[in-house]
Amino acid sequence: AAKIISSGNWDHNVGIKSKDEVGLLSYSFNRMINSLKQGEEALKESEEKYRGIFENVSDFLYFHDLEGNLIETNLAWKTEYGFSEDDLANSNLRDLIPERHKDQVDDYLKRVKEHGKGEGLMSVMTKDGRERIVEYRNSLVYDSTVPIGVRGSARDVTEAKRAEEKLKKYRQNLEKMVEERTAELKKALADIQNTQSQLVQSEKMASIGQLAAGVAHEINNPVGFVKSNLGTMSEYREDLTRLLDQYRTLE
Repeated sequence: AAKIISSGNWDHNVGIKSKDEVGLLSYSFNRMINSLKQGEEALKESEEKYRGIFENVSDFLYFHDLEGNLIETNLAWKTEYGFSEDDLANSNLRDLIPERHKDQVDDYLKRVKEHGKGEGLMSVMTKDGRERIVEYRNSLVYDSTVPIGVRGSARDVTEAKRAEEKLKKYRQNLEKMVEERTAELKKALADIQNTQSQLVQSEKMASIGQLAAGVAHEINNPVGFVKSNLGTMSEYREDLTRLLDQYRTLE
């Protein structure tokens, strides 16, 4: 019975033929076997449930060693990025990173080793060469007190980052347009103020001109009067001179 059970056959029970100590031992042994069987079934069910969640969750789940060698990945890596099981089985994180960003892997591994966890953004490549951006969170996995690997999750945020970048550019363009429009309005205001100043100056000159014209008019009136009577006065002078000459002749 022990050999059968040790081979993994939990369905085998020890026959109870007596009620003595051997029978009691057989009964206890059978209870232990049934308990182990139930525990194994519960563990199997739990593993299947975990595996179902692990494989079907939309986030990218992964486990890699301290050198970045991938040990386990979920289905999202395959369905979303086009990798096969074989592609990922013998891959290192560096194999999934664009060439210009490969040095980021060393920094990433260094941070998680030093702090026990990490989070951030990383550029990755799909099977067909498209570059995507993922936001990751991870933590060290320990065997007792010894770190043996990194477990984490990642989410594709490419579209969100692109939208954010577009919004940033739109905001920058809008700010530039506001600055340009503000500069135009300031210039227009300065032109208006300058024109207003010129108008005020013109009005002042016009007022001075009107005042000068008024003064000239006041001066010209008596002058004109005097001038208009000069002929008459000249005649009076001639008459007076003639009378004086006649008077002298009579004397």
